[in-house]
Amino acid sequence: MNPITLNRLFLKNSYQGFVTGLYSENDKVVTDECLGAWVEAPVHKVKDLAHKMHEDFWSVDMNEVKNVGSELIDVFYKNAEVCHFEKVGDNAKHWCIENPGQCIFMENMEGRIFDNMFEIMGKLWDITKLMNTDDTCYTDIEQMAELYRFANDIGEIAASLSGFDYKWDQSIELKHIKKRAFHSQMKDLYMNYQYKNVNPLELMFPDVYEFLKGLEAQFEEFIHEIEAAQKKFAHHFEPHHKEHHKA
Repeated sequence: MNPITLNRLFLKNSYQGFVTGLYSENDKVVTDECLGAWVEAPVHKVKDLAHKMHEDFWSVDMNEVKNVGSELIDVFYKNAEVCHFEKVGDNAKHWCIENPGQCIFMENMEGRIFDNMFEIMGKLWDITKLMNTDDTCYTDIEQMAELYRFANDIGEIAASLSGFDYKWDQSIELKHIKKRAFHSQMKDLYMNYQYKNVNPLELMFPDVYEFLKGLEAQFEEFIHEIEAAQKKFAHHFEPHHKEHHKA
């Protein structure tokens, strides 16, 4: 494959796989028109125009630049439509506002790990198999299929750990939330959250918090002992004033 096709398929399979996994769907929720082959022709025109400008800037006609720029704008907005970037982003924003504890503090991750243990282990095992597969002789298309599987596994693990439970329903149109308004709402939710003074680790793992806290304390003590030993060891090699003067 040429670099443009390869980069396009890399982005396509990464996005398609992750979104499909995040929504826990069996089939692709984003159509193949998203970052499809139709994207390549305008990109090739941009490369040709850039090459022409590099050779001789003044040989490029203004209408050429306008036409190529217009095609690039069409590419951006068509992809935004068929890839549903806005829908995915708004779903994530609405879910965070509705579930601030899970979104901000990963509250009760312990319970979600327990409830989805087999699904998470299955996806981690699939990722392990992918990592250990010798794909040296695979074609580019076969490697793109591996990438899709990997992104899909990551999306499902993210949904299982976070608790994101939205489904891919095209009939439901959520109100668009602007970035500034979202940041403002999340800031207010963070400041007013009922458990804001609780250790985040306790929110994530309430039943085993004391055990984890003890492990954390032991680890910190171990680090301090290592640092003290290093300082004591380095002190033996420091030249003392009298001995240095005598030498």
